[in-house]
Amino acid sequence: MPSYYEHYVNLSPEKYIERALAVSERLAEVVVNIFTSNKSVPPETYYKSCDGLFHLQKTTAPDIFDKACEIALRFNQCKYGYIKTLF
Repeated sequence: MPSYYEHYVNLSPEKYIERALAVSERLAEVVVNIFTSNKSVPPETYYKSCDGLFHLQKTTAPDIFDKACEIALRFNQCKYGYIKTLF
């Protein structure tokens, strides 16, 4: 198995939510919304989207990123692509 396999196997929606909560409450709300938006899809489907949000968060001013999360929540568009277009 590749070296990153163990890291991937240990991922879970709860870990993403914890990580988001450490950044901001709004980001955590967005991540929760992502994982609960479609119960018929496996949660692993959303890992890449959440990773993209964490990258955006690191490269954007905190107040601007928080406002983007607020807008996404208001319009129920908690998706990486939508949030990225707000910048």
